[in-house]
Amino acid sequence: MTIAAFMLQLDAASVEYLARLATVQTVTMICMVIFVALALAAAVMSYSTLKTADRTLAALEKVINELAPRAEPLLDGLTRIATDTAAVADVTRRKLNDVADTIEDVNLRVRRLADAAEGRVREFSAVVDVVQAEAEEVLLDAAATARGIHHAAQRLRSSSADLPARTATDQEVAWPKTNAPK
Repeated sequence: MTIAAFMLQLDAASVEYLARLATVQTVTMICMVIFVALALAAAVMSYSTLKTADRTLAALEKVINELAPRAEPLLDGLTRIATDTAAVADVTRRKLNDVADTIEDVNLRVRRLADAAEGRVREFSAVVDVVQAEAEEVLLDAAATARGIHHAAQRLRSSSADLPARTATDQEVAWPKTNAPK
């Protein structure tokens, strides 16, 4: 009865305040019910997703167990191929290094040979120049001698009365100054 009497004594402002409070509590309860429903839905979905993931993992494990015996020989073969490839690459690298060394040696020898040949050609050129100068001197001497003999023969054939007096020019014709005997 005190509660009923207390309620009768409330004024209109208090009643309105209590009505608002009841509305807020109702909205809060509805939100809580929605959140609980969403949480239950998420839990159900998570459970089904976990069950699907478990089945997928079991199937994957089964496939792996079936493929493991087949994959082992393939892996062994791939390992042997990789080892053989590394050996072939190593042998090829060594052979290429040997070829490069040989080419370097041949190149050095060719350069030395070219330098030696060039030196010999220079020496031969110098010898040819000396021989040419000597040959020119001999030919000039021979030509001068032949001219002198020819001139002397002409004088001997002609009479001594017909000959003009000897001059310095006649002497030069018979023996040019550059080739005159010493």
